[in-house]
Amino acid sequence: MLKQQDIDHKPNLRLTVEAMLYRMWVKCPWLDLPPD
Repeated sequence: MLKQQDIDHKPNLRLTVEAMLYRMWVKCPWLDLPPD
């Protein structure tokens, strides 16, 4: 399954992790959900 999404490719994995850390750092919402 990881090979299908090309997540095991190291530059792509690093970019994914850096994107996750950036979102946590700037406190961006993970999903843009409408308010309840």
